[in-house]
Amino acid sequence: MKVTVKAFGPEIVALVGRERMVELGSGATLDNLLKALEEETRMKHGWAQSLVGSNFTMRVNSRSVETPSRVELKEGDIVSILSPIGGG
Repeated sequence: MKVTVKAFGPEIVALVGRERMVELGSGATLDNLLKALEEETRMKHGWAQSLVGSNFTMRVNSRSVETPSRVELKEGDIVSILSPIGGG
């Protein structure tokens, strides 16, 4: 199945680009997607998993995600990864 990953914010865009399609096996979870992104980008092992529990926000089809291992993805899903936003 194919899912779309959209990145927002300079840190995450530098790692994965603004938008990319990722092919995953049936029944894949958001955790599986993060591991696939690590393999595709050939970046330091663990960078994608480090997003979990950090200030980054992950959404699947506009729904906020707290536990990536529990989110099963479906064909055509859009996964957004948003960098922390600060202001003042």
